[in-house]
Amino acid sequence: MSYNKPWKGLTLNDHFIFELVMENAILCRRFLSLVCRRAVSPLAYPPQAEKTLLTTNYAKSSRFDIWAVDQHGNFYDIELQKTRKKLLHLALRNRYYKSLADQTMLKQGHDYLKLRRFSSIFICDFDPFQQGLRRYTFKERCDELRTLALPDMTEKIFLNIHGIKGEESPDMRAFLEYMATGVVHTPFVAAFDTEVRRIKADAKQKEKYMSLAMDYEVEMEERKAKARAEGRAEGERQRSRDIARRLLQRGLPLDLIAEDTGLTVEYVQALKQQ
Repeated sequence: MSYNKPWKGLTLNDHFIFELVMENAILCRRFLSLVCRRAVSPLAYPPQAEKTLLTTNYAKSSRFDIWAVDQHGNFYDIELQKTRKKLLHLALRNRYYKSLADQTMLKQGHDYLKLRRFSSIFICDFDPFQQGLRRYTFKERCDELRTLALPDMTEKIFLNIHGIKGEESPDMRAFLEYMATGVVHTPFVAAFDTEVRRIKADAKQKEKYMSLAMDYEVEMEERKAKARAEGRAEGERQRSRDIARRLLQRGLPLDLIAEDTGLTVEYVQALKQQ
């Protein structure tokens, strides 16, 4: 998550605002119903931002932007994908998220029929498939008979906020345009815009964001300083190697070369054998 934008310029297409808005159970449910094209039941508890799931001490943990569960136990993951990633990265990340969700749903000794629906939704600030569609929905189907669906109750949805193709409801098109431009066209989108404005008028949220932004700036400066220091250190090591090679060409003893350059005798020996 980046904090390099001024508070005044934040929109729903920024993680800080997006997570606060989607933590509103009413708005989150409306969004899920719109995207999933069905009436999502009331949520079992308020949506959780930056939800971390870890199944074992040895497995990779993952943090979900928005994690929601409805009263029927169906799971929903909503990701705001601002940074362009390779398609394979997004696909495999989606696969791993689904595996974590399944392990969370199913307790030891339970039958597989206890698994519920899992919907993964990526809102992308770019077109992940370069086809111009507003939405790309993936469900399991048979290669040999495309009309035959596998009822595993999973769906992977990628929304492209810059899409121009594909049949969508007026509210869906308006929501994607709002994410891209901030322009409000429908009452559905107006409800989200009202929540964005309410959050931005909250002095405590502004203070929190500014504090996070300062911490982020300090962290970035520390990373840059570390990179510069590592670059200088590598430069010194390369200089020592170059000097050692020249001294080897002159036939100096290995121990003297090691003493002059700060390299180990073993390393100088390895340079000699190259």
